[in-house]
Amino acid sequence: MVSKKCEICGRINIKNVLIGKSFRIDVCSYCGNAFTVPSPDEKRYQNEDFHEQFKAEKVSDLPRQWRNSILIQCKLIENNFDKNIKILEIGCGQGLMLKELQDSGYNVMGIEPSKTACENAKRKNINVMNSYFPTKLITDKFDLIIISHVLEHIKEYGKFLDSLPIISKNKCCLLITQTNYKGLIPVMQKENWYAWVPEQHYWHFTSSGLMFVLKEKGYKKMKLIRSSLVHGLTLATVITELFPFLGDQFHLLVRYERKN
Repeated sequence: MVSKKCEICGRINIKNVLIGKSFRIDVCSYCGNAFTVPSPDEKRYQNEDFHEQFKAEKVSDLPRQWRNSILIQCKLIENNFDKNIKILEIGCGQGLMLKELQDSGYNVMGIEPSKTACENAKRKNINVMNSYFPTKLITDKFDLIIISHVLEHIKEYGKFLDSLPIISKNKCCLLITQTNYKGLIPVMQKENWYAWVPEQHYWHFTSSGLMFVLKEKGYKKMKLIRSSLVHGLTLATVITELFPFLGDQFHLLVRYERKN
């Protein structure tokens, strides 16, 4: 059985990419993105703190795969932006990346639904709001908005993206980090790939698939970096670190130019 149409682009070019015990992943051959079937129930994250399991006070305390992911994003920012910009991270967790950027001289702010994560971030002297986005609590305009492993959790992702220009300066940029379901690891591990998370993740992207979505919203690609978020030391880990284009994660930097 396969879905009648793509829940992202609306086309009918659908096929199964994976059939698990309690879920399946359908992929659209037109836009290249995939989605979980059945769609997960909406989950609220006020009482959760993903990084609490690592007991990390700073980026260097994280497991290697998460540490490297954050450092890649920080390096991408440092290589493309001056220190005088204003940065917002949506879904900032404990503020580990924001702390790294703040210590480097950037003006940062975060928004995070988890109360516990917010409290941890504030102990690091990070300006964080405890709320979901969009929210009227944000009155500033930002040069760069970071969205790291967030879009897959948002059912109405289109409305979410449409809300970003409201808090953006002209020519604002987005830095979006996502897992890549077409990487070497998910192809090898199939149903056992750690990033399917069918009870939480609505969407599964590739870099080209996400760029398809963003172009329709008025964004242009600036930079793309591929990496791996694979867990554990395996042959696949070695391969994806030697050949990042095979990895199961990507970092996409795009620019939005406001139309007059």
